[in-house]
Amino acid sequence: SAVSVKGCLPYGGVNDKVAVLPRRFASAWLQSFVQHYADPPHAPPLYKNPEQFVQAVAEMEGIPIVEAPNEWLPLLDIREVETRASHGRLRQEGGCFHRTYVGGVASGPPSRRCECVAQGHCAAVLGRLCA
Repeated sequence: SAVSVKGCLPYGGVNDKVAVLPRRFASAWLQSFVQHYADPPHAPPLYKNPEQFVQAVAEMEGIPIVEAPNEWLPLLDIREVETRASHGRLRQEGGCFHRTYVGGVASGPPSRRCECVAQGHCAAVLGRLCA
């Protein structure tokens, strides 16, 4: 068994947006990141971004990682959109998906448009990208 992460946008490490943790790795996975972040080694860092940090800590702790297909982890970050109503109160207007977390661009072949989205959901997600 291993920790499952999204198999997209690893940026030289491991996608850090979502992880499915088998019980036997849960404590080490969650506590190790806090420990290594709060008290980093005095040697030069083994990472340059959060994705590389996740991979470095998992390797130091001996935690195996597998990349899961988007269909298995159909999750994306969403940003709430708020507008001011005429009386000054905030009103929720739904949300939008940040282009970076979708994993692509609005044009081009489908495989590059929605790298982090199951292809069956690509059109709907692209219709709700943040401005």
